Amino acid sequence: QQAGPKEANASEEPVRSNPTEGSKMKPEARQQAGPKEANASEEPVRSKPTKRSKMNQAEENILFRSAAIDGIQISNIAVLGIEGKDCSGQEVDGQSAASIAEGELLGIYSVVDRKHLELILKEQQLSMSGLVMEENALAKAGCLAGAQGTVIVQYGCLENNETVQVKLIDCTSSNMYWMATGMNTSLMDVMNRVRKELD
Repeated sequence: QQAGPKEANASEEPVRSNPTEGSKMKPEARQQAGPKEANASEEPVRSKPTKRSKMNQAEENILFRSAAIDGIQISNIAVLGIEGKDCSGQEVDGQSAASIAEGELLGIYSVVDRKHLELILKEQQLSMSGLVMEENALAKAGCLAGAQGTVIVQYGCLENNETVQVKLIDCTSSNMYWMATGMNTSLMDVMNRVRKELD
């Protein structure tokens, strides 16, 4: 009679073990893996442009050309500016640009003193504004001041693009020695390119 309850207990269904924590976490782990995989598919963070890349972009907008003139070596220059107009029609002071170019060319060339250059221009009855001066007249004024070549700086507009041009004209032959033209860039960028080419 005592065996009856034991047999009854024995006939009961065995206790099922609870699922392990690992098995419970598997679905959650799968759910959590989704966002991680999604994050992995996101575009990488783009680094900011470096100074070097910005400089390369500026140089791409600047054209530099030079001509080899047999037997001519220019070491002494005069720098003059021609007033021009930008694409909005506003006048741009050529002499301010010439002053910047003059400072950037020091060390590569010896530069005629601006006061001496002004005296030469007055003697030739020319105006330093350059508004009505032709390029040939400016180049001649630089040569009369004792320079071997004249650097001329001018702003302009070409097909709705702002331009700045810097060129060296040889006094002996009146030929162009080198020229740098920048489009939609600053005069300083152009002069940096000139220095790079001439150094």
